[in-house]
Amino acid sequence: MQPSAPAAAHCCAPGLRPLPQQPATASDDPDEERGPYLPLSRLKKQLTNFLGHKADEHTEAGNARRYYHGSQWESKHLKTLQDRHQPVVTFNRIKRKVNVVCGVL
Repeated sequence: MQPSAPAAAHCCAPGLRPLPQQPATASDDPDEERGPYLPLSRLKKQLTNFLGHKADEHTEAGNARRYYHGSQWESKHLKTLQDRHQPVVTFNRIKRKVNVVCGVL
């Protein structure tokens, strides 16, 4: 019978060695540039700039999506129709046209 191996040897698949543990150093600063990678602070700044510039486009895309799926009435128009006791009638012709242009049909 073979003697049992240390517990660290069982953490990996057979034939693989565990990675050596690197001691924490003062250079573990996330804002320090390492090789081809950008510092974390610069990546965060890029993300917030992107989200700030794209906010209007996201809003417009959401409105277009709602319009495509049939929510084509604004709340003030719905209120006017309800006050007049008129039914809300929607003929969604946009969806067909968008589908034809996009090649869905």
